[in-house]
Amino acid sequence: MHQPQGFINPQYPNYVCKLHKVIYGLKQAPREWFAQLSSWLLGYGFQASKVDASLFVLTHGDLRMYLLVYVDDFIITASKASVVDQFISDLSLAFPVKDLGTLSYFLGLEITQMNNGLLLSQRKYIKDLLTRSKMLHAKPVTSPMAAALKLSKFDSPSFDDVTLFRSIVGSLQYLSLTRPDISYAVNKVCQFKHTPKLPHWVAIKRILRYLKATINHGLFFSSQSSFKLQAYSDADWVGCPNDRRSMGGFCVFLSNHLISWSSKKQRTVARSSTKAEYKYVASSAAKLIWLQTLIFKLGLPFNQVPILWCDNIQG
Repeated sequence: MHQPQGFINPQYPNYVCKLHKVIYGLKQAPREWFAQLSSWLLGYGFQASKVDASLFVLTHGDLRMYLLVYVDDFIITASKASVVDQFISDLSLAFPVKDLGTLSYFLGLEITQMNNGLLLSQRKYIKDLLTRSKMLHAKPVTSPMAAALKLSKFDSPSFDDVTLFRSIVGSLQYLSLTRPDISYAVNKVCQFKHTPKLPHWVAIKRILRYLKATINHGLFFSSQSSFKLQAYSDADWVGCPNDRRSMGGFCVFLSNHLISWSSKKQRTVARSSTKAEYKYVASSAAKLIWLQTLIFKLGLPFNQVPILWCDNIQG
């Protein structure tokens, strides 16, 4: 602890300050913590990734170690297990560290390690969500949203419990981290958080019923995979009946594994189907370039040109 610059007491320059508020609750606390942590990691030999501020990479000969940071939670992996143990021992000399062992649960994500790969799921998170929304014993369905459903801000009647609506919608947004199959449906209901109507709540209940039927679904990543990137892009021209803006999205595959996806409404009105498609092709291309740069930064073999597929017969 030091007295802040400009407020040093000339009579007692070596006195420390008494905190009336814990630094953990201050707005600048995360920045100060990350600055101190990153400074120590850079001194240890890590390099900060330019494509992801939370990723640090250590390379020494044939040794590679990756550190992913989320506030004060870390995921550490390396080409040698003994290196990870030594790093944790060194880190504990600078910061209080608790080693939780093999990765199995991280920020609501369940990681199941198998002989041939990893399975990412959020089964506990889904069960807690169904319990909180009183949908645990609801009848399951096989799809998250009806294909011809059109939701509008002019629907009626209004839904009274706005807090519950926003809480469930926010939880569904986080759940889409491992459930790309609900991304489109969640994006549709998210557009009515300010003034929810009863039909919007009915649409949310259908998503929850679908989650109950597919609670064990998740993303599987095989340990045997090639580094081939390809993306698929599509757009629904003037898909929103309220503002005539287009809906669209993309999904990116690394070999046969889905690693990135998005479903959202465009910010501007497209005057043709071609322009609506082109905007999402551009977004998909930007995501491919970012992922390609990330793979290079990780030092993984990547020598194939990414492929971008789009559904547009006019161009």
